[in-house]
Amino acid sequence: MARAWPLIELLSTPPDPAYRLSLRVTLEGVYAFATHCPLLRLLNLAFDATVVPTIKINGRKRVSQHSLGQLHVAYSLIDEPRPVAEFLSTIFPHLYTVKTLYTELPEDITDAQLLASHTGWRKVRDVLRDV
Repeated sequence: MARAWPLIELLSTPPDPAYRLSLRVTLEGVYAFATHCPLLRLLNLAFDATVVPTIKINGRKRVSQHSLGQLHVAYSLIDEPRPVAEFLSTIFPHLYTVKTLYTELPEDITDAQLLASHTGWRKVRDVLRDV
């Protein structure tokens, strides 16, 4: 998808009910946007961030994309917030906003995966503020 739209500035996919589906996009897919979409400013995409890739292409350093400032992750799976935050800050050094499906979780939400996702991404947001 990233190669097909190299001039894209905004990409928004429907956030709900993505949290109930199996996520096929990974952090490597997010990295493809850094590599192929230099003008992308906002990415709204649910993805699986449970595996943080080590990306070197032909022995070269990772690509950094300096336009992306907003990442809306909807319900994206995450296990380890700090490595994810470090990865994202490396490939998107001007990333200043990370949003989840909810700004604040409604009190009636009891889904453990949804709660874990929201908590993990809030930690990513906090780490990015310190970077």
